[in-house]
Amino acid sequence: MYYNYYRPSESEFNDCTSKGACSIPPSVSAFREVIIMLLRQLAYYIVKVNNIGVECDELKLQLVHSLAGIFTNAEYSDEEVYTSILTNYNNLIQTKEFYTQLCKDKNITPRDLRSEVKISSDMNLSKLMSLGEKIYKERNKKISANHKQLFEILLLVTQSLSGNIISLEDYTDVDMKFLDKAVEALDILNYPRTSILKIKKYISDIVSLNFELVSKLGAEIYDKFGEIRKVSVSMSSRPGKSILVSGSNLNDLNNLLHRLDGEDIDVYTHSDLLIAHALEKLSKYKNLYAHYGSGSENFMLDFATFPGSILLTRGAVKNLEYLYRGRLFSTDKIVPIGVSPVLNNDFSALIESAKNARGFKTGKTKDSITVGYDVSALNDKLQSIANDFNSNTIKNLFIIGMTSLNTRNNDFYNELLANVHDDTFIITFGGEKSDKNILPLNLSNNVPLLYRLMNKFIGMLKSEYDRISFFISRCDANSLSTVIALKEHGFNKIYLSNCPPNSINPQTIRAFTKLYGINMIANPKEDIKSIIS
Repeated sequence: MYYNYYRPSESEFNDCTSKGACSIPPSVSAFREVIIMLLRQLAYYIVKVNNIGVECDELKLQLVHSLAGIFTNAEYSDEEVYTSILTNYNNLIQTKEFYTQLCKDKNITPRDLRSEVKISSDMNLSKLMSLGEKIYKERNKKISANHKQLFEILLLVTQSLSGNIISLEDYTDVDMKFLDKAVEALDILNYPRTSILKIKKYISDIVSLNFELVSKLGAEIYDKFGEIRKVSVSMSSRPGKSILVSGSNLNDLNNLLHRLDGEDIDVYTHSDLLIAHALEKLSKYKNLYAHYGSGSENFMLDFATFPGSILLTRGAVKNLEYLYRGRLFSTDKIVPIGVSPVLNNDFSALIESAKNARGFKTGKTKDSITVGYDVSALNDKLQSIANDFNSNTIKNLFIIGMTSLNTRNNDFYNELLANVHDDTFIITFGGEKSDKNILPLNLSNNVPLLYRLMNKFIGMLKSEYDRISFFISRCDANSLSTVIALKEHGFNKIYLSNCPPNSINPQTIRAFTKLYGINMIANPKEDIKSIIS
């Protein structure tokens, strides 16, 4: 299917189907509960200290990094899990003590949290897991079902904001207002009786800031890597030593390519880094050769068949327990078992591993894929589409995104194209078919670049948003933030694909769609009928 259903009977090989389960392991859920409890209590004392007039900028940044990191579904060692929990607990204790002393110095009565988690040095992982389960049960007793789901949505959009804060750090200093809002949002989770309206207001504020942050990120990407172009990217391989770079962090890819100058090693991009081939300054690197694999959902098969070393860029760490070890590297601060860390952009071990690997012996020829767009031609095309829409020549506008480059995803796309009327125009960020009423724009799931382009296009349209339908084909925390932003901008016809249970709890998605009036994907004929009826 074009949309990510994550059902073995409906999709080809991917991370979920290979393991026979798509849910989060109980141990991972339990440890997350502990860390979230620590982070929200830390947020409480950071807010208290700020209210007294003392800033904790470094501590806020650590909190944001921790929040962004706990939502990866990677397999970490017992020591790494314990270290992460203990580090956050020590930050909590030290901040609480600082707050208490600050109150004493200023003759202020301190106000501590009534319920605080306590972690002792003799607690093993089994006890920590039991603690996480206890926290989960006690929290659910104190809040209503509506509060629980709204808090979960608030946590998810705050996680999205945190991840984008970290991404922007690669390019420029981040305005503290973004970190302040993330900390405030976590602090709200300490108050189970917070009104529904107040929680919704915080969700709205986070989404608004996230939109601003992603827009800034898009501008920074253009400033650093140059204008986007329309290019044909090879999906073939050729004989030689090779490195596969997976994820979405363009800076990590850039740093590696710079280091490889003069080396006889081909670099293949993977997953969302396909867009690198369309960016002017990245495409000039001689070592950047082609794109490999069929997308992030099939990373296990892609990684297992790649004959060189593999770099996981920041935020790309996945559950790798079923993969071979020894040639996997990551720029993340904390990496899973069997993955070697890359510190301070020292790629020496990665490069040596690639040289020692067998590499491609013969290579394989595959069809190329078109990525990016011609800027001047696209500007004229978008203005023409906008004029036809504003004059009602185009009665319905469909905007479809994104794509996982999964071959079966084209099924939905092709069926959708076969059933649309001639007075309907489609802008799609997945697929390559171009027609009189179809404009394909492959941005390889790069959200900042997509936001930048769509923000410009929407500004050309009259506010007849009831004739515009969005199909959100990728479901994660960033997707939820995007959907809310669209709703608050006035768009009501939004169709969301099913979310993988190991990404977002199905109950949370059901509550989300009901709360924001979002439609779930059914099938092309039914969806089109409901849109234009």
